[in-house]
Amino acid sequence: MTMNDCSDLIGLPYELGGRGPDSYDCWGLCVEVARRGGILLPDEPTPVDTETANGRCVYHIKKHFFLLDTPEPFAIIGFDLLGNYHAGIVLENCVQFMQVSEKTCVTAPSLSLPCWQRFIVGYYRYVGSSSNIHP
Repeated sequence: MTMNDCSDLIGLPYELGGRGPDSYDCWGLCVEVARRGGILLPDEPTPVDTETANGRCVYHIKKHFFLLDTPEPFAIIGFDLLGNYHAGIVLENCVQFMQVSEKTCVTAPSLSLPCWQRFIVGYYRYVGSSSNIHP
């Protein structure tokens, strides 16, 4: 899968709980991009409990996701935007990721942009709910 396989998503608006095809929230976008790459993510309202402190959010991510040292295709990117959790997904080229937020439509910025780098909490590969998940 290439960026072209997701280019139809660029510019679509944010909508809380959005699961497409006309709008997405950040997790809904991750679910759709992963699906196009052959990975089925859980379709939860959000993969984190955004009402708690970020430390709890990171723990909840790790419950179903393996923490990676570096980005890989279709890894989920966890962001801490000054206390607010945000998710994006690495594209197959490992140079760009896709994201959408209340302030932006769907975009595919570079992973190397400092304005995003400083907020990255980690990269995560979905492993399901098996007992051999990285703590």
